[in-house]
Amino acid sequence: MKRILMLFVAALFISAASAQEKGQMAAGVNLNFGFGYAGSYSNIGIGAKYQYSFTDHLRIEPAFTYFFKKDFLSTWDFMANVHYVFPIAQKKMTVYPLLGVGVFGAKVKVLGVSASDTNFGLNIGGGYEYCLKENIALGAELKYQVVSGYGHLGIQIGAKYVF
Repeated sequence: MKRILMLFVAALFISAASAQEKGQMAAGVNLNFGFGYAGSYSNIGIGAKYQYSFTDHLRIEPAFTYFFKKDFLSTWDFMANVHYVFPIAQKKMTVYPLLGVGVFGAKVKVLGVSASDTNFGLNIGGGYEYCLKENIALGAELKYQVVSGYGHLGIQIGAKYVF
């Protein structure tokens, strides 16, 4: 059993050519689902991202997400994530862990009175991408974000264009 597992892992890393190259850039859009922020609050948002690959495996991703107003509250985040990309299935799929820092904002408006707050936070998670064509990919991410002692789980699906 150990031999089979070792052969599988070796084949995964040896036969899979890199799905990204140094200097590669991409831009994309996302649909985001946030669960559990500040207790049990959940919401849906839209986002945009840009990716730049420093090496065949390491890339940075600045990303902005706006969560739609719900129960008098609207939120947003601007993140800088780092991905370490593992290609699988001969350039068709990649998986990656991610780690990021960013700024999170919230605004509440009730009866004409508004208040807002901005905090720094962290996020940790992982993602998956599937290349439909050489320059178009679909993906999903699962990440846990921590801001000022509160945490929430985020699920994101999206598409990107590689140029």
